[in-house]
Amino acid sequence: MGLIVVPILFIYLIIAVVVTYKIGRIPKTSTKKLLASLASIFVFVGLIAGDAIVGRIYLQHICDKDGGIIFHHSVEISGSMTGCHVAVYP
Repeated sequence: MGLIVVPILFIYLIIAVVVTYKIGRIPKTSTKKLLASLASIFVFVGLIAGDAIVGRIYLQHICDKDGGIIFHHSVEISGSMTGCHVAVYP
């Protein structure tokens, strides 16, 4: 399964280079050519890494909102550990 990813990414890279090259040739001025090429690169990289970026931002939000240690209840134990409370997670 993992080895099939390499040829797929290689084909994707070839397509990205060809499309970026062709998009960069459409505008007449060099500034517009550069901007068009950068926009194409941004789109192709965003298709691969966009979900990781959004997922990382969402994970940080969830960790900030819901993170921490939660004790639902404690259980008293008799015997050698008298006076101690041990947290039990459901």
